[in-house]
Amino acid sequence: MKLNLTPQVSYLAGLCKHKKSKNGIGVAGSTALQAAFAAHVVENMYTAPQKIVIKGKQAYFFHSAYAALLKKTLQRQVDAFCHHNEYAASFLAGLFDSVGGMHGGNVFLLKCDKHDEAVLEKLGFIVEKKGGIWWVAPADVFLKFVKNYRKVDDLLLSGNKLFLKKEPAKKTENRRMPPKKQRAGGRR
Repeated sequence: MKLNLTPQVSYLAGLCKHKKSKNGIGVAGSTALQAAFAAHVVENMYTAPQKIVIKGKQAYFFHSAYAALLKKTLQRQVDAFCHHNEYAASFLAGLFDSVGGMHGGNVFLLKCDKHDEAVLEKLGFIVEKKGGIWWVAPADVFLKFVKNYRKVDDLLLSGNKLFLKKEPAKKTENRRMPPKKQRAGGRR
């Protein structure tokens, strides 16, 4: 069976890239991510609904032709997704749904490799790594680009939470407090 790359397969490639299940084609993660994966697979008829396996935190299915297509797509992802089109938007939407999120109006990716960075930069986005987190700018342009291709609407449900270290409290000077005035007549 010969399959071709479509925007739907591009989304699946992005979704499974960094949250890949141990078996077959699938994802490992939150129930919302599993639900988005299963809905996408059924909606695009990659396999029958009864053939999707959900075990613990993993959801997957087996299909050798799609596995080969995804492998080939990810090997040449920089060339496949370097243009402003629905293929690139779908891939980045899948990537964002699986390992991305928002914090303070900024877009981040919890996992990213040099190929993902190259795709983002070829599309005109600025990628900066700070503390093991990849920040993508400009956030509003990125969100507009992937808006119509995302499947996980609520970022909190996708399980991608950003835990930043709290800023240490500012040290205050140790000032001596003036002594309390005693009332006339002593204690009561």
